[in-house]
Amino acid sequence: MSKLFFPRKVSIQLVQNTFFEGRMDHLSSMVADISVGLHLFSKQKNDYKLLPFVSGKDGKIIITSTDIEHEISETTKWGRMDYSISLDCFSFVEIYFPISAEIQTWIAFLETVPEKEKQMHARFSNHRELLEVLKKLKNASLPKYSRIPYHTIIRDEWDDESEREYTMLYPGKLTLP
Repeated sequence: MSKLFFPRKVSIQLVQNTFFEGRMDHLSSMVADISVGLHLFSKQKNDYKLLPFVSGKDGKIIITSTDIEHEISETTKWGRMDYSISLDCFSFVEIYFPISAEIQTWIAFLETVPEKEKQMHARFSNHRELLEVLKKLKNASLPKYSRIPYHTIIRDEWDDESEREYTMLYPGKLTLP
């Protein structure tokens, strides 16, 4: 297998299937505040599950290689799992929708971190902002304790630094504005 390289930029457009006037349309305006996660498969020790990468009002998520590197750094800093010192992962990655139970676990963990251990997060202005972002995610409409359908997960090989573009179908139920 090839070595894992982080793309310079990953663009993800989230869409939701809806019926409109008797036909199915893909609407992207309804999928703001949805998080995706990146699953990097380690060759040794524990895998990396990096989140949140959150969609804007237009349903787009932009992830840069710097964002990924910052998330890896933050993940290893918290010390929740045993990770390799050097990032030694397979080149295959998954982009997935974290279920509400996974997000609730992160929220519970962040709420119990002692004040003196709260560190600046590279992609958020402070610890409290990260916590607020997690709390307002709409991923709560996903099943609580099961995996979501595999057709909504993207699997790809990141074996070079070229930019990647994906479209993901959000499997949860969202209400029309």
